[in-house]
Amino acid sequence: MDRKAIERIISSERLELYLRHHNNDFDKAVEHYKANIEISESFYPMLSILEVGLRNNIDYQLTRKLNDENWFENNDFIKIVSSYQIDSISEARKNIHREKKVVTAGKVIAELSFGFWTSLFDSRFEMTLWKNLRLAFPNCPKKIRKRKTMSSKSNGIRNLRNRIFHHELT
Repeated sequence: MDRKAIERIISSERLELYLRHHNNDFDKAVEHYKANIEISESFYPMLSILEVGLRNNIDYQLTRKLNDENWFENNDFIKIVSSYQIDSISEARKNIHREKKVVTAGKVIAELSFGFWTSLFDSRFEMTLWKNLRLAFPNCPKKIRKRKTMSSKSNGIRNLRNRIFHHELT
């Protein structure tokens, strides 16, 4: 495939970082780009397990706290959270409807983004949600299992996850 075709597919803007890194050697830049995709893909299984496990453990803790499997519709939850969480839940419901599927608690939980889940560790929820959400990390040593630490770690993972899923490791 020629350079123009590759640039059209990948975009010259995306390749620019690789070209700079390899002193404008196009072949090396493309090989680096391909290697980056392969490295990114190697993280998928671990990140997938982490994301599913985190959301399911948080779901379990919120179900327990509010005694409601539809905790995301519960007025006590809605009073606590910000417009970001409410909008995320609304968008999840719209996506499920758009696919012409029945909205269930499980489908809403699965549809919510990793950003939604990590947002529940924000400082604004220290007094309202953290006491319960910390239990989503049963094997984490107590001295590490602090809201601020878990928020920082989960946001770092979220940023890495987003870079990996968009093949932007470089």
